[in-house]
Amino acid sequence: MDASELSERIGNLVRENMLAEAAAEIARARRESATFGERHCDLSEYPDVYVRFATTGYPFRLRRQWTEEDDASGLIELILPHVVEWNLADLGGQPIPLPDGERKAALLDDVDLPLVTWLIREFSQFILIELVSPRKN
Repeated sequence: MDASELSERIGNLVRENMLAEAAAEIARARRESATFGERHCDLSEYPDVYVRFATTGYPFRLRRQWTEEDDASGLIELILPHVVEWNLADLGGQPIPLPDGERKAALLDDVDLPLVTWLIREFSQFILIELVSPRKN
């Protein structure tokens, strides 16, 4: 779909008052055009949320750790060292700075649960599929 088709589709959705669908369409387009490792949130309530994962530095053991981990906090602690940038806010709308050094799951304690779930899903997609697939030029 080219830019004019996308614009027309989004415009039609907005005119039909299908705002959540329009926001999802925008998120999909942003994802397709994003830099490798950058993920934009597809939840309509969070149009400005994104994360950028490191594109190198993933030890082979991470895949095993990821598939063996069954706790959300454990998954978050596997993700956080590989986040190089994000725009993420807490439930009060305050930005959460990405600290240098060690990052614990408690960093996300006051983040809306759907966003935490989104982060886990995006990282899973990134390390299990995209990171090991040939990159687009």
